[in-house]
Amino acid sequence: MVSQNLSQVNYNFNLIISCLQPHDTLKHMNYLDKLENKTIYILREAYNRFRDIGLLWSIGKDSTALLWISRKAFFGKIPFPVIYIDTSFKFKEIYSFRDKYAAEWNLNLIIGRNEEDKQKLNKLLWEIFPDSAEATYHIAYDSFSEGLEPVYFWLLDFLKGPYDEVEKLVDNFVASPGSGHFSEMQGRATQMQQEVSRTMGNVNTVLKSVLNLVYDLKEFRIRLKPYKIFYDKETSS
Repeated sequence: MVSQNLSQVNYNFNLIISCLQPHDTLKHMNYLDKLENKTIYILREAYNRFRDIGLLWSIGKDSTALLWISRKAFFGKIPFPVIYIDTSFKFKEIYSFRDKYAAEWNLNLIIGRNEEDKQKLNKLLWEIFPDSAEATYHIAYDSFSEGLEPVYFWLLDFLKGPYDEVEKLVDNFVASPGSGHFSEMQGRATQMQQEVSRTMGNVNTVLKSVLNLVYDLKEFRIRLKPYKIFYDKETSS
């Protein structure tokens, strides 16, 4: 235990010494190291100058990165509360992630909920859509190498997990001009147009050949007509 405490003191001492070094050392840092040092400086100044500060944590990438740098700025223990606004509509994995790291990092986590507005929203949705689902979600999916069917059926299977019964009501698919689905359909349309053009070209070639044959037969008939007349005269005499 004594050795662990001594190592922690040495670690903190090295960090303090590194923070007290001249600004010339910034010249030897890369861009990310400079940003990290500036962020740590701002966090410490804010904690020193302001009262009742807190850190908003949405468990997104940006706020989680700020939370990590805050732990680094205060040697593993954040001295101000961390605030999380709970909408109660998140995935269960998000709540598991929040509780796990709040315990591991010993965070002073404050969870805020607005149950009154949530109940009002649910009531309003039921009044407007009495025979529909509790809410409507719009999913945007873009892929240049996959079709729509695998994602569609995966979504139905995924929803059958947390819910007992899932019923498909209506399908509305819209492809934007820049999406992969639109490009795929446009590629198919272009290929079909090329096939039609190639087929029409073959039909045109056949028609030209038939017309040329008719013209040749007509010309042969015209040329044979004098011989026929002469042959008829010879036979009649």
